[in-house]
Amino acid sequence: MLLTRHFAIRKFGTLLGGNFHRIRVNVILCEYILSFSNYALPILRLKTLRLRTSMMFLNLSISRLRMILPRLKLRDELKSENAELKNENAKLRRIIKENARHDAKNAEHEVRIEELKKNTCLIQKAWDAKDEAIQANQKELLCWCFYIVEFDKKTIEFTIKYKVGEKKSKRARNIYKLFEKIGIDKSSISQHILQILSLLNIGFTDEPQDEEQNNALELNPRSKR
Repeated sequence: MLLTRHFAIRKFGTLLGGNFHRIRVNVILCEYILSFSNYALPILRLKTLRLRTSMMFLNLSISRLRMILPRLKLRDELKSENAELKNENAKLRRIIKENARHDAKNAEHEVRIEELKKNTCLIQKAWDAKDEAIQANQKELLCWCFYIVEFDKKTIEFTIKYKVGEKKSKRARNIYKLFEKIGIDKSSISQHILQILSLLNIGFTDEPQDEEQNNALELNPRSKR
């Protein structure tokens, strides 16, 4: 009878282990068996103590797991947040690089715009100077036109007033041109005395000028040296 009980106890002892619920059932069974036998009491108590110890460790591990689970969840959440932050940081870096490129391009465009503005100012100044020069030339031409008109009027009035013919006026112009070319110093006059006399003779005669007389108006090339 005792052997069968001991065998049953050992059989129940082998069944001990596994998960928490099985251990609890084994403890209850052992306590139930202890109530029927005094022979196996020390063995069952030891077994019960071991089972209770294992239950205590299981409870501790369960409590630790319960404490760790929120941390694990938090860690997973932090990992996901870190991954999102990394993605956002990568996006921000790309945006910063693109902005830096755009800023560099904008700086280049600003430099080019400044250069174009300077070139435009220079071109405008050149056009203004050209317009001013054209206006000045136009004014000068206009002044000379008025001068020629007035000179012709004065010449006509002078010829009418003093009864000077066209031939005499031409001769006077030729004499003026000759003196303008040779000058009024004695040496130049002595060198061109023949030409001067011929012009003076032409001035006092009403005969038409021939080629020799016209050539007298031209300077001798040697006298120019």
